[in-house]
Amino acid sequence: MTTMDRSTIFPAVADLLADSLAIDAARIQPDSRLIDDLGMDSLDFVELVFSLERRFDVKMRSAELDMLLRAEFDPKRLVEGRYLPPEDVARMLEWMPNLARADAARVTPRDLYGFISVESLVRLVDRRL
Repeated sequence: MTTMDRSTIFPAVADLLADSLAIDAARIQPDSRLIDDLGMDSLDFVELVFSLERRFDVKMRSAELDMLLRAEFDPKRLVEGRYLPPEDVARMLEWMPNLARADAARVTPRDLYGFISVESLVRLVDRRL
């Protein structure tokens, strides 16, 4: 098996995204947000996860990804009935670096989708290899 690192994972992820979304791979940067910048929708996202699993022979369903895909947040833990606790946001920073741009006290579960970037995918793949 070939050893891969982020410098080799990124081009492979970008190629998968370009094929999946029918866009030019040159448009895809590590900080490109999947939904807001590249136009991905939730069905594209699920399909991409399966493509990543096949391409890299890994399982992508980490606890964070499962929670995000199913939006399973305990309503009792939400601050003011709508915001994620800042400690949950801080925990997600590890694989969603674009969250650093947000006010950690004002992130809703729905907001999270907008922070998923190409780098998020690269980090997830890197951790699974």
